[in-house]
Amino acid sequence: MKEDKNSLFYGPVASRRFGYSLGIDLIPYKICSFDCIYCQLGKTTIKTLDRKKYKKIDFRNFRIELKKIINCSERIDYITFSGSGEPTLNSDIGLLIDSVKDITNIPVAVLTNGSMLNKKDTVKDVINADLVKISLDGCNENIFKKINRPCSEVTLKSILDGIILLSQNYKGRIWLEIMVLRNINDGLNAAFDFKKALLQDNKIYDKIEKIHLNTPVRPSGFQEVFTPFTESIRALKDVLGEKAQVINQISEDVFISKYHEKNEKLEERIIELAKRRPATAKEISIALGVNINEIIKCLRLLLKNDKIKYKLYRNNRYYYL
Repeated sequence: MKEDKNSLFYGPVASRRFGYSLGIDLIPYKICSFDCIYCQLGKTTIKTLDRKKYKKIDFRNFRIELKKIINCSERIDYITFSGSGEPTLNSDIGLLIDSVKDITNIPVAVLTNGSMLNKKDTVKDVINADLVKISLDGCNENIFKKINRPCSEVTLKSILDGIILLSQNYKGRIWLEIMVLRNINDGLNAAFDFKKALLQDNKIYDKIEKIHLNTPVRPSGFQEVFTPFTESIRALKDVLGEKAQVINQISEDVFISKYHEKNEKLEERIIELAKRRPATAKEISIALGVNINEIIKCLRLLLKNDKIKYKLYRNNRYYYL
């Protein structure tokens, strides 16, 4: 199926956490409340906490397109609200979640940085999702600001308060995800700080189902981002206990299917473009009319298989042959 540049949907794409995931992208590139140093999409262009209708959405067409994608797809494990920025900034997210739930029993996930969850209207909007996955990269205020570089009003405490507020009203599953970065939040001191934050006062640890320990396998635009050593991840997992799980890279065999055939065709188009001139992931996305999240997936595979190279210039990755 050829992707509509104006479509909210992308995928299904293979995900290390959610199997085959159909993405719904509610935010224009790259509007977010964070400017994370590891972000696969690069630097945030508009950093904001304003909730509003960021895209003009025809709800009737949304339902028609979703039904068509579901009927044409061999497998969808989750329908995920994520994409090119913080999805809870879009004030239509609650109505769209309800629209999805009216159409299908496929579970709905919201992938969020948690910055808006201390607001009652945001919690109300995500209440009907089956799963809310919240990023929690900072074990203390200094590390939180170093990694996530949030809007000035957002603190680690406000993130923790938001998780607590969500857990008081929400009947679905809550997962946390820690992006573990070498020499930043991967030491034993950081591990015990994480445990302290999750066990203090309202005991967040008891309210969550899983803690995913992730690593930056996709390229970001920042030189200081490095994958931690295996022993550091293992130590963090041991400190955080049985709910902590290390997220492994997707093996090549998950792409063996018609999804892999689709990715192969996209890979060829990316290679042809990169032959002509170096380009960023965003430039490739615009040129090919494909959502940037799918482009990032293919670029990672091309890099892994030595079919493409990159160079870093002004905190942007330029891909070339």
